[in-house]
Amino acid sequence: MCTPQPNAFNPCEDLMGYEWLRVFVWFVWFVLLAALGGNLIVIIVLLTARSKPTVPKFLMCKLSFADFLMGLYLLLIASVDVHFLGEYFTHAVSWQNDGGCQVAGFLTVFASELSVFVLTVITMERWYAISQAIHVNKRLRMRQATGLMFFGWIYASSMALLPLFGVSGYGAVSICLPKEARDVWDIVYIMSTYLQRLCIHGDIRLLHQYVPQGQSQ
Repeated sequence: MCTPQPNAFNPCEDLMGYEWLRVFVWFVWFVLLAALGGNLIVIIVLLTARSKPTVPKFLMCKLSFADFLMGLYLLLIASVDVHFLGEYFTHAVSWQNDGGCQVAGFLTVFASELSVFVLTVITMERWYAISQAIHVNKRLRMRQATGLMFFGWIYASSMALLPLFGVSGYGAVSICLPKEARDVWDIVYIMSTYLQRLCIHGDIRLLHQYVPQGQSQ
C-alpha cells in the first residue's frame, strides 16, 4: 500500500512516476549540467573582471546565479529518483517531510522567482536604453540596479520561505513544489505565483511593442 495516496503528483514506485518523465528530466539535467558549468564560469568571470562593472553585467550575474540554483534543484530531484528507484513508496513520507525536500523546494521557488524578476528588470533596462538612445544620461544606474536586485532578493526569499512557515507546503508532492491548498491563504499563494508570471509575460510583450516607437522619437 502506497503512502501518501498515489495521484498525478505523488507516484507509488518511483519519484518521477512515468518513464518518459524520468527520461525528460535526465535529458534536461544533462543539458543543464553544461549550463551549471557555464553559469558558474559566467559568475566567476563577471566577479573577477578588472573592467568597470556595468548594469547589464551586474544583472546577467544575478540571472546566472538563479539559473545555477535551478540546476541544483534538478540535480537533487534526479538523484533522489535514482536512489529510490522502484521503492519510492517506502521512503515517500520521510522524503517529503525531511529537510532535503524542503531545501529542494526552497531552491526551485527562490530560483524561479529571482529569475523571473531579473528577466523583467533586464527587459525593462534594455527597452529604456533603446527608447532613450539619444539621451546618453538617461540610463539605469548601478545604484538603482542594486536597489532593484535587493528588492528582488527579498521578494524571492519571502516567496520561498512562506511554505516553510505553513503557507502551502513543499511536502505535498514528490518533487517538492508548493501545491498544497488547505485554506484560502494557500490558494492565494499558489495563484499569485501563476498570475505573477502571466502578468510579467504580458508586460514584457507590451514593452517590446513600444521599442520601435521609442527608437523613432
